[in-house]
Amino acid sequence: MKGLVTIITGVSGSGKTTVVEELIKTGKFRKPSNITTRKPRNDAELDDYYFIDQERFVGLIKKNYLAEFTYYNNNFYG
Repeated sequence: MKGLVTIITGVSGSGKTTVVEELIKTGKFRKPSNITTRKPRNDAELDDYYFIDQERFVGLIKKNYLAEFTYYNNNFYG
């Protein structure tokens, strides 16, 4: 089904990451992309985030392209 959003929640250590990894293996699910205006802290984060400038992020907000976003510590996250 296209457009279906599935949310996996649970306490720390409950196996959320394992469940998500198994769902992705089925080919029917994918992990959403994270977008931020902050600078990368290390190379490992390059797989988990898209790093963009604030002007582009604000443009995504104005076009309603983000499911959610927040502004924290002078950076946007979505």
